[in-house]
Amino acid sequence: MVFHHFRKLFERFITDSKQNSPEDVVDFVEELLSLGYLKYAQGEYHSTIKEQLISSVKAGAIITDWDDDCVGMDRRSYPADNEALAEGAIGECIRLMVPVLKAENICVDLIADHFDEDRYTVEINGNRHLIYTQQYVEQSIYHPDGADIWTVALMRLLEVLNSMFEEVGSSERVFAHMGGNDGRIIVISEEMYQHYLRHIELFERSEKLQTASEVRSELHVDVYDMK
Repeated sequence: MVFHHFRKLFERFITDSKQNSPEDVVDFVEELLSLGYLKYAQGEYHSTIKEQLISSVKAGAIITDWDDDCVGMDRRSYPADNEALAEGAIGECIRLMVPVLKAENICVDLIADHFDEDRYTVEINGNRHLIYTQQYVEQSIYHPDGADIWTVALMRLLEVLNSMFEEVGSSERVFAHMGGNDGRIIVISEEMYQHYLRHIELFERSEKLQTASEVRSELHVDVYDMK
C-alpha cells in the first residue's frame, strides 16, 4: 500500500509550527498508545506510526501518513472536506470507515446519499438520517456571515457516527479535525480525548479537535435537532 508523507501533505501547517519538548511529546505519545491507539492499524506499521506521531505532536498536531484515499495509516483519521460533505459525500466518508465500524461490531450493509426535493439524507442499513433541509439552506444562505451548510454537514456526520458507536456501547467517538476544504475527522476513545485535553497546550490552535457540540456552536442560524 502506498502512503503519502504527512510532511508534504501538511507543509503549509507545520512549516512555522511550535516545537514541543521531546520529553513531553514522547510521554504524550506513549500514553496515547497505551490507551489502544494502534488497535485498528496493521501491525507492520505500528513502529512507523509511533515515529510519525512523535514527529507530528512535536510540531503541534496528530498526523500520520495517508493512503491514496486520504485515510491515515493509523486508520483513525479520515478525509472530511466540509464542502464535499455538504454536496453529498457523507456516505462516501462513512464507507471509508467501514473496517473500523465493523471492528466495533457496528453492522453496515448499506450506505447511500439521497437528495430529495427538499432535503439531503444519508441512508444507513435502511434508516435515513437527515443532514439538512432546503428550508434550512434558504434560512442560512442570506445570513451576513454566510451560509452554514458546510458546518451543518460536518456536525451531522459527527452526530450520526457517534450515535452508531454509542448504540453498540463502544467508547470510540468521532471528532472534527481542521475544517473547510482541509477538513478531516478522527476516531479516538473518550479516554484518549481526555488525555488530549490534559495536554492541549502541545497542539496548535488550528489542529484543535472539535466535538459535535462545539461544531454546532459555530452555526450562525440555529438548527433543530435532527435524527
